[in-house]
Amino acid sequence: MPLTDTAIRLAKPTGRDYTLKDGDGLALFVGASGAKNWHFRFSWAGKQPRISLGTYPEISLKEARELRDQARALVAKGVAPRIHRRQERKAALLAASNTFEAVFRSWRDFKALSLKDGRQSTLSQVDRIFKKDLLPALGPQSIFEITRADLLEVLRKIEGRGAHTTAEKCRTWFNQLFRYAMVEVELQSNPAADLDIVAMPKPRVKHNPFLRMEQLPAFLVKLRHYGGDLNTQLGLRLLLLTGVRTGEMRSAVPEQFDLERSLWIVPPENVKQLQEQMRKKNKDCTEIPPYLVPLPRQAVAIVRELLRAKSPAQPSATCCHTAASPGSASARTPSTPRSSAWATRTCSRATVSGRRSRPHSTSWATTRTGWRRSFPMPTPIRFGRATTTPSTWSSAGP
Repeated sequence: MPLTDTAIRLAKPTGRDYTLKDGDGLALFVGASGAKNWHFRFSWAGKQPRISLGTYPEISLKEARELRDQARALVAKGVAPRIHRRQERKAALLAASNTFEAVFRSWRDFKALSLKDGRQSTLSQVDRIFKKDLLPALGPQSIFEITRADLLEVLRKIEGRGAHTTAEKCRTWFNQLFRYAMVEVELQSNPAADLDIVAMPKPRVKHNPFLRMEQLPAFLVKLRHYGGDLNTQLGLRLLLLTGVRTGEMRSAVPEQFDLERSLWIVPPENVKQLQEQMRKKNKDCTEIPPYLVPLPRQAVAIVRELLRAKSPAQPSATCCHTAASPGSASARTPSTPRSSAWATRTCSRATVSGRRSRPHSTSWATTRTGWRRSFPMPTPIRFGRATTTPSTWSSAGP
């Protein structure tokens, strides 16, 4: 006979355990002390195990019957109620401890193992963009509760302010992060998949302006009469003479210059192409020869001036951004691409690119002008395991 609420309330302790059956495996267990618990007994693998559904009166008779029906449905589908409950508890614990921010920190640390840190590195961009655009909106949420709509809302805000490149990077990082979560915290699906299908079209790319050959004389005149920081003037002249990337120049230290042989020896970890080579071949910096930049006499004179002006209090400071006076802010901070932005204001159309001095433009200029020069470097140069013996350096003529 099925139980009633009245029968359950009137069930009193008798000094020993007993059971009041309701039906379909549900029963109320009354302990010797009077405690009442709901039990569900079911058939599984030839046995009659049972599980607890909670205590009375916290779980009413109606609620106990609903829980019994759910457990019976699991048995009918071939799912053990005990295992299902264990999985649900584990999922609840994972949801509570694995917020979006917690998973991001774990994913970020994993990516740091293969990415180089630095001011303009991918890792620094990840930190900056997540802190500004993503963590405030998604950080506190459980990684298991985030939907595609949540991600799309964040991306739409980024696109709305015109930051289409940032939105594109976020879509890539979202996909990587949620794939990582599928393995590490057993996330069942990737809500970041296919977000590129609804990406807003990017506006037409506007490339940085550039200097033409006929514009170089006027530019050099304005550079000579530039009234700002002398190091900006010297740095731009060094860029024009060597064709290195601005990042390679900003990270240069005195130990990289062999002025006796007119060489700038850039370590492989500072050169973009060599960094990629190190990653692809899984080598460290001691196994890759450095990047050798021959210095004409004008560049040697500039480097000597920069080394002379370098603050003695900053022995390891970047030599291509020295101080006007010891202890000034410029002595403590390497120059940035913004240092060359004055060229945009002083030249009507021609500028030096704020991100790099184009090495291929240097080769093109030497070819167009018919300039050819070679000079010997007789002494082999040994770096770690590699030996470089450049007998001559030459640029192709017409």
